Amino acid sequence: MSTPIRVTVWNEFRHEKRNDKVKAVYPDGMHAVIAQALNAAGGMTVRTATLDEPEHGLTPEVLAETDVLTWWGHTAHGDVKDEVVKRVQERVLQGMGLIVLHSGHHSKVFKALMGTTGNLRWREAGEKERIWTVSPGHPIARGVGEFFELAHEEMYGEQFDGPQPDRDTEGEEIPAWVVYVGDADAEPTGRIYTLHHFQSAELLAYQMATDRRLDLIHEATPA
Repeated sequence: MSTPIRVTVWNEFRHEKRNDKVKAVYPDGMHAVIAQALNAAGGMTVRTATLDEPEHGLTPEVLAETDVLTWWGHTAHGDVKDEVVKRVQERVLQGMGLIVLHSGHHSKVFKALMGTTGNLRWREAGEKERIWTVSPGHPIARGVGEFFELAHEEMYGEQFDGPQPDRDTEGEEIPAWVVYVGDADAEPTGRIYTLHHFQSAELLAYQMATDRRLDLIHEATPA
C-alpha cells in the first residue's frame, strides 16, 4: 500500500465569521469542508490550519510533515506574517507542493514564489462559465472531460501577471470575456497550481480529489 499524501488545508477563516451568509453555509469554515472531502477521497492524511492560530498554524514542524499545502486566501492577505511567508516559500523550494485557491493569487506566499503581482482581471456577473481542457494529454488533466460548465460563476480573465507556466491545462470561456489560463508550475522544485474556479469549497475539494491535483502535484515534486 502506498504512503498516504500528507495534506495541510490552510484557510483565512475570516469570511465565515464575519459574513452571515457564508457562515450559514460553512459554520466550521471552508477548510473543514475541504478537509472532509479530501479525507473521504482516501489516500491522504489531512490536517487544517487557519490564520488566527499561533504562527497561522504553519509551524516548522507542520510544514515539515506536509507534502501538499492548499492555501485559501480572500481578504486578509496582509495579516499573514512575513516570517511565515518565508517559511512556506522555503518549504516549497524544498519540494512541497502548493495549491492556491480562490483569491490566493494575491497572497504574500504566491507573490513571493512567483515574483509577480499576481494581478488579473476579475468581475462578478453571475454568468455561465465553460472551462476547457486545453492540454488533455497532461497527467494532471486525467479524468477531466473536454470541458465542463458552471451556471453561475465569478469571472477571471487575462492578463494574469504570473510567470509562464510549464503547461496550461485549463482555460475559461466566458461571454464577452475569453480566456483565462489558470495553472502555473514553478520549477525546478515544488509544484504550484492555481485554482480560481468555483465559489464552493465542496466543488474545490471535489476537483482536487477527483482530478488528482493533489497526488499528481506530489508525484511531480522532486524528493
